[in-house]
Amino acid sequence: MSITLKAPSQKIVVSMQWVFVLLFVFYLFFFDINPWIIFVGWFLGWFGGIIIPHRWYSHNYFVINKNYIKILFHTIYNLTLIGSIISYKYQHALHHKFNDDVNADPHTPFRTGFWNTTFGLYDNVWKHDRKLWIRLLRECKISKWFHENYFLIPILLIITLGLINIELLLFYTASVTISWQLIQLKIATLHWKVWGAYKNYDCGGYNIWWLKPILMGDEMHNNHHYSSKPNKNYKNNWKEFDPSFYVCKFLNKIC
Repeated sequence: MSITLKAPSQKIVVSMQWVFVLLFVFYLFFFDINPWIIFVGWFLGWFGGIIIPHRWYSHNYFVINKNYIKILFHTIYNLTLIGSIISYKYQHALHHKFNDDVNADPHTPFRTGFWNTTFGLYDNVWKHDRKLWIRLLRECKISKWFHENYFLIPILLIITLGLINIELLLFYTASVTISWQLIQLKIATLHWKVWGAYKNYDCGGYNIWWLKPILMGDEMHNNHHYSSKPNKNYKNNWKEFDPSFYVCKFLNKIC
């Protein structure tokens, strides 16, 4: 099996996202907005951009035994257009290892800046780990195929929707814009001391209670980063609640 450090270009991914932002603006001005767009955008960001790559693929909080469900989940994730799922797990592992180290953490806002992080404008000066990358590429053939053909499914969907109905295409691009900003907001905000941020542990990240309706448990980022207490449930006390934990428990039973 050939191994390469090559990943889908982040510049292309971010460029596509900004094209989608412009299409979203066009949609807002020239079409009647479908109210479902907010829900679909949120769901794509929460389930496609958090549950799938973070709780399942990066941390194994639930197990998928059926290949067709793995293919379905990889497809949903690729439609978020936030980068290869292997690249996500690779960067996330290094993020936990070098949490907020400005010289090594792939996406700490303390190096790239809050707004650059919010809009996906990362640099490439962080510390790479070739052995980890090779191991991740060898883990799963399905993941490797989606990694190597990352843009195929989104492009096929864009062409199909464009041929069927331009408004359907704009609905998809607007949904992706909403989901992208939700995911980037999570990355930037949960490592920044904003209003309502607090810590239970002396480690990276913050818990931000007012983001719960959007992030469904992942707003308890400080609890998640507490390495001496690896727990699928981010709850730390009776005042905290992790809805995504119960979603993962349900998925573990049916997948």
